[in-house]
Amino acid sequence: LAHPSVEDYGFISVAPLVYGLWGDWPEDASTYNFGYIVEYGGFAGDPGIGSLSSSVVVATGTFTVTLVNDQPVLGGTSTAAYTENGIPLAIAPSATISDPDLPTGFNGGFLKAEITSNGTSPDQLTVITTGSFSVSGSSVSYSGTVIGTIDSTLNGINNSALKISLNSNATVAITQSLMRAIGYSNTSDDPSTTTRTVTFTLNDGQNLGTGASLERTATATVSFTSINDNPTIGITASGTYSEGGLTPLQFLSGVTVSDPDGRDNLNGGSLREAFSS
Repeated sequence: LAHPSVEDYGFISVAPLVYGLWGDWPEDASTYNFGYIVEYGGFAGDPGIGSLSSSVVVATGTFTVTLVNDQPVLGGTSTAAYTENGIPLAIAPSATISDPDLPTGFNGGFLKAEITSNGTSPDQLTVITTGSFSVSGSSVSYSGTVIGTIDSTLNGINNSALKISLNSNATVAITQSLMRAIGYSNTSDDPSTTTRTVTFTLNDGQNLGTGASLERTATATVSFTSINDNPTIGITASGTYSEGGLTPLQFLSGVTVSDPDGRDNLNGGSLREAFSS
């Protein structure tokens, strides 16, 4: 629709931009004299005849551009590997967040992580505080500045989602770091080893233009490796044996045996008794 050099004269090639030409449009208009009319929204002008490198006269008018809120963009999620009894593991340590609106932050929005498949009650979601983040009560801080608040119900405990409402200090870069700092752990000694799916949701807080706030989701997975835990035994040992007695002394009572791995039997194991002193 537009001459290659039309941007040099301040025209914007958006419909309905119409060019009316006198004569043919030459292959290389930059070296020919020509005349044309530019019309946009009822405004028209005749720049006259002249080379593109000399004088150009056009009609002027105004139009309004209405900004529309765009969805944020999430990326960089993959699979994290968790081992039973481990400390909280970063679920998406290479996550990326961007927003085509180029906002200063996500004030009024939120970041949420939720186990959306194979979750169990001992599953926990938390903000890892070994780096720049700290948590005091429900307040989440970055380098000492509060950037959000953990929801009172969606607090990440016992397979609940973890939702953090963001304030004006939650810049795009800090929110990206927060997503990278969301951790998974499990409190069971007999956990399910199925792979969990974790869905992240970022709400932009309607940070630019018209329209409602928008959300974007991304998923990550957490593989699970269980370990063998020590069985436990409980006994009470007491009694008095008389030398020469013919009846063996049963000095153990209240014997209990359990296995935190939830095994019904100890087939292939062994039981040994020995005097320690």
